Amino acid sequence: MQHVPTTAGKAEFKALTSFRGFAALFVVIFHYSGDFLPNLDFAPHTAFVGKSYLWVDFFFLLSGFVISYAYGHQFAGGLRWASVKQFAFARLARIYPLHVAVLLGFLLLELARVPLHAAGLVALRPFSFDMSPYLLMLNLGLLQTTALAGTLSWNGPAWSIGAEWMSYLAFPLLALPLMRFGGRRCLLPVGLGILGLAVISGGGRNLDLTYNLGALRCLFEFLAGMALFRLHASLQLLPLRRDGLTALALAAVAGTLHFDIPDILVPPLMALLILALARNEGTIGRALSWLPFLRLGQISYSLYLVHMLLLQATLTASQVLLGQDIGRLLGPGASLAALLLFLAALIPIAALLHRRVELPFQQALRHSRFARVHIYGVAAAPRAGLT
Repeated sequence: MQHVPTTAGKAEFKALTSFRGFAALFVVIFHYSGDFLPNLDFAPHTAFVGKSYLWVDFFFLLSGFVISYAYGHQFAGGLRWASVKQFAFARLARIYPLHVAVLLGFLLLELARVPLHAAGLVALRPFSFDMSPYLLMLNLGLLQTTALAGTLSWNGPAWSIGAEWMSYLAFPLLALPLMRFGGRRCLLPVGLGILGLAVISGGGRNLDLTYNLGALRCLFEFLAGMALFRLHASLQLLPLRRDGLTALALAAVAGTLHFDIPDILVPPLMALLILALARNEGTIGRALSWLPFLRLGQISYSLYLVHMLLLQATLTASQVLLGQDIGRLLGPGASLAALLLFLAALIPIAALLHRRVELPFQQALRHSRFARVHIYGVAAAPRAGLT
């Protein structure tokens, strides 16, 4: 999942920024209400929570849309090595510091488990199975969605960061033809992206593809998101400015998740939702421009990356103190209260990481001597408004 970049002189899509925060929360609830809180079972009432792994598809579509908005013009006229290099470095500076910081947190937790395992307080041997040193190296290299890894590992949700990095590397080549597309021609890449999803998911019933085919899942949706931006930029799409179509798109996405409709139908509806939110000039757009919602969207990358570390730290502590996972001791009501407490704790943790890791390390990398000399040239500097 990814941050919405902005350029100096370009307006931010505030509704999309805010909604990205809600999508991140849906993914967090999906992970927290599974094995962690086994007595919190939403399935008899709705499939929405159990299907919320599909909000990662929203992130991939949105990433293609906003990356095209921020950077597409650089490659519309052709490929220049300087532009490719600067784009790739800017994206790496954006995603990598927090990724490494959270991996460091997992590493420290795993080291803490060594004496605990020796004392018989935790069962699973540290640095084994999905927490092996080899898989750590793959995660550090953003290679966790390649054929080199056979499982989700270390910070499981970060598989999507490795997948997005692959799409970033493909972006300049994809932008070369796509940034010239206009009108209904843009629907062709969207259709190709959906077709690709159907192929890799065996007909589209289940798109929960991560370490195995996650890079392709991301690439197909990133491509569709790029075409969505061209559709947005080249057509008036006047009905999308009104609340009615935005509300319909929201209801359609929520309904497909609630009623457990085959996964392949969800990304096209999410694509419509992105277009509607980007264009909305009504009450929904104004509501999503509310500052607390914007702040939630701005910290969504931290929220997404750190939530599993908080969960694993809690599980380790409960195994030491209680002899088992705490979630198994909680009834439905207590489990729901625990979920709300975790969300309440997670948001300030994510805000702190956003302020102390994401932003300062991104800026430090982009203004480093290495960047000035090898990326931007001695006399050049990264443009102030691009993040």
